[in-house]
Amino acid sequence: MKFAYLLAQASLAGFPVTAHTHCGHVSDVPSQVKLIDEQYAGPALGSLVATDGFPALSETGEELAILKSLDAHQQSAILEITALSSGRQLKKFVLLPDSGSAATNERRERMKQEIAEPNTYLSDREFKPLDVLFSVKSPPSGSFPRPLTWEQEHLGFRIVYDYSTLSLTITSATTGERLLFVERPTRKIGPLSDPEDYCYVKGSPEKGWIDKEGKLVVIYLSNLSSRDACDQAEEWIIERLAKRPGAQ
Repeated sequence: MKFAYLLAQASLAGFPVTAHTHCGHVSDVPSQVKLIDEQYAGPALGSLVATDGFPALSETGEELAILKSLDAHQQSAILEITALSSGRQLKKFVLLPDSGSAATNERRERMKQEIAEPNTYLSDREFKPLDVLFSVKSPPSGSFPRPLTWEQEHLGFRIVYDYSTLSLTITSATTGERLLFVERPTRKIGPLSDPEDYCYVKGSPEKGWIDKEGKLVVIYLSNLSSRDACDQAEEWIIERLAKRPGAQ
């Protein structure tokens, strides 16, 4: 199924995707859970937690930290620590347990206490952010992108995103060898209000990060859906490339 038509009516779930994210090396800054400055925080509790500094890799390269939302409207947040060798979840810090509450001063003070434990864990294992590899620009609501592909070369990679299929291809910028292809299947959700009431959802790989070795790739997918009732929580992909661009 072609998905260009969905872009005119899609609901984007998860972290907002913008074209303004700097693609560069930021991995020297230690990763810490931070609260957004009060003057920028919205009424949703999820807006209190800043998403910069993640995903992050431990100093040993054995653990990955991802700051996730558990629902489609960012009314929750967890910091999930995963063992890369096995994919096993090592830690799960629930940062917003009573989602939907107002972002009051009292709540902010409690949040400051709640982020102390995960920040200690991050500091002890010297987590640092992965480098941003790409950040796809989502077209304005109600419009169709022209051209139907978004392309970028960065850090030795060539990244091509196809708006018509919501697929992503990463190749070596020097050899053209395909290193990674991501396309999620279309999911049929329902029935909803009646037996014939369905909608369709497909994951869109819209932002990616890479480690300093150029081998570990982490990709965030928002879910494009034909109706708000089908909003789904975000997805994440963790992949190891067989080799980095230019390697023999």
